[in-house]
Amino acid sequence: LELRDPFLRNYLDDAFQQNLLKRQDDVDKSNYDLLNQEIQKKRTNLYEFMKLWKIRMFLSQFLNKNLAVLQIF
Repeated sequence: LELRDPFLRNYLDDAFQQNLLKRQDDVDKSNYDLLNQEIQKKRTNLYEFMKLWKIRMFLSQFLNKNLAVLQIF
């Protein structure tokens, strides 16, 4: 499977180099973009979680009050 990938086949050539040190700005930007994407995912998930938490708290308070009224009778 790896031998079918043209990029991975480059590693079989002893002269192949990625020149990452010369492309450090590109590497930094790519890492920064990836990090920002992950942060946005976490923020969205946190927001959705908080919304659900508020709904659960409301429902639990509502249900507890109704259960307390039912227990009186």
